[in-house]
Amino acid sequence: MNMKSFLPLLLIIALIGCKQENKSNSSVSAPVPNILLPDILQVEYMVFFDTSSGDSWQKSLNAENFINEFRKNVYSGDIAVYSPFYSDTNQARIPLNNIEVDLGKLIDEKSLKWGNYITSSLGFIEEWNFDTSGFQFSKNVRWWYPGFFSTSDSSYHRMFHVFNQNASEILAENIIYEINFSENRSDFRYLDYKRFFSWLVNSALNKKIHVFAPDNPNSEFRPEEIKSRLGEQLVNVSDQDNSGNIVTSTAIQKFNIEELTGIIFIEDWYFDINTGSISKKVLGFAPVRHYEDENGNMLKSIPFVYYTGTKKCSIL
Repeated sequence: MNMKSFLPLLLIIALIGCKQENKSNSSVSAPVPNILLPDILQVEYMVFFDTSSGDSWQKSLNAENFINEFRKNVYSGDIAVYSPFYSDTNQARIPLNNIEVDLGKLIDEKSLKWGNYITSSLGFIEEWNFDTSGFQFSKNVRWWYPGFFSTSDSSYHRMFHVFNQNASEILAENIIYEINFSENRSDFRYLDYKRFFSWLVNSALNKKIHVFAPDNPNSEFRPEEIKSRLGEQLVNVSDQDNSGNIVTSTAIQKFNIEELTGIIFIEDWYFDINTGSISKKVLGFAPVRHYEDENGNMLKSIPFVYYTGTKKCSIL
């Protein structure tokens, strides 16, 4: 499947026709053993959405409305915000009258209003854990923040962090986004993603886990289909025999695990309107293959999807 122009980095896409089950966010104890290194891995990344095209990133959540309501709660003092330069909340809370002042310093503008600037991303600082015995991926959100885009320097800024606690009210279901580890190395420098993908592929090929088609959650892949979608194929090989004649034969070109450098997450998000906390429940994930075709064009595809429970949905 040619996905050259599909799923740009960290672009959240809309989800249609997903199976719905219970909406409660049950607490999950820290799973072990963990294939991610170290045992609890802290990462940071941004999830991008587009409020200019009808919130196409997620049909069950209007991102623009969410940001507007969140901004009102911050300005009213109902939600505390903290300096992004500290790892705890001690003496780091930002007074309301300093919120826009601090943003102005960051983007070198003296007069501004938060509402006049594009908030098209949410940043997360999380702890990741993957249980290889129960095949569960858990994320503990420590902090999150809205990303403010400034045209003056064409970059994203943060003016505060929200200290995260547990949230239990459903905010949006089946949120889907991609992370490319090879392009965000500093934020994932402690993640051995090659080891993770090797384990995932081997588990799928050995039928220790069941994996499914990205466009049909009811279509389970057999090992032969998995190999094919990873790039394994028959190729023609030309050689010269003892008489100097060119002889063409076929050989199996094995798939290359090094081509798996990205991951797509399927999650339910929960929100606490009193604290501004966001919690996540990982419903499934999929490796993303970045590879080059015979003409030198860079392409990408989703070989398969693994679901952590019984709730499934199409991601294409």
